[in-house]
Amino acid sequence: MKIKNPDYASSAGSIRDPMVVLYNDRYYLVGTCEPYWSGPNPGVKMWSSPDLVDWSFEGLMVDASAMPEEYPCKNRFWAPELFIHNGKFFITFNAVNDSEKYHSKLKSFVATADNITGPYTVIPTPLVDVESTTNDAHLFLDDDGTVWLFCNLEGLIVAQRFDPETAKTYGEIVEIIVKGESGAWDSVGIEGSFVVKRDGKFYLWYSSWSRGYEMGLAVSEGMDKPFVKMPCNPIISCSNPESENDSKEVANCGHNSCLKLKDGRDVVIYHGNMDGHKESICIEEISYPPVPHRPPAYFEI
Repeated sequence: MKIKNPDYASSAGSIRDPMVVLYNDRYYLVGTCEPYWSGPNPGVKMWSSPDLVDWSFEGLMVDASAMPEEYPCKNRFWAPELFIHNGKFFITFNAVNDSEKYHSKLKSFVATADNITGPYTVIPTPLVDVESTTNDAHLFLDDDGTVWLFCNLEGLIVAQRFDPETAKTYGEIVEIIVKGESGAWDSVGIEGSFVVKRDGKFYLWYSSWSRGYEMGLAVSEGMDKPFVKMPCNPIISCSNPESENDSKEVANCGHNSCLKLKDGRDVVIYHGNMDGHKESICIEEISYPPVPHRPPAYFEI
């Protein structure tokens, strides 16, 4: 079966920043849902699927209407992610109460549950204790058992240790990468980090809106080593040279998640769209280290 990129016909509808995990032989999807830019947002929605094609709505995992009025995270619900650790389930999300000025006020939060479809309990304290806006929180489990939280912070992507028992961050905030110099593809800003470990290397995906929306990689030998941007960045870009099988229907693509499918293939999942269309899911197989390319027109499941 072929999935069109972007999948405008997806039963999950229009989604930005898609994040998919495989759990108990089923795929679970969360992401930024409409309305994107203004107006009240109901919370964090979840879908599930046996095949990445037919999505069933599982409900609101984080429900704005169920939160106490004093909670500081009752609106916007940007870029949620699922994380599973030792039988416990976490949804990180980024939120604020002011629906009109969220870009300058977003903070990162977490909700926890004992089942993947909830109920989830929201912890109303921001995950990262800084005055600045934080966004695009991402949890990564290292081989030594340490869990790291990555997020955006004023032109940087940073990381801090995360304790799954208390659902709180601790220790030093570590600078991972900074936005590029003037004229670079990522010079205006960077966001949307997602980390995978392959063949002993840490691959940090990130996105930039500097000249549209594109994805690049920074690579490291360990969390105690520098992350170095790949010189061939951006990796997935509508500005890269076209090949015969590349999609001609994507103008913007970015903010991805990664997973291994049931058949063991590595894939990257991100949102893409052509001007005039709403953002929808794109899926493609990937190998490490990736090479620069345009989004493929189809993905075969």
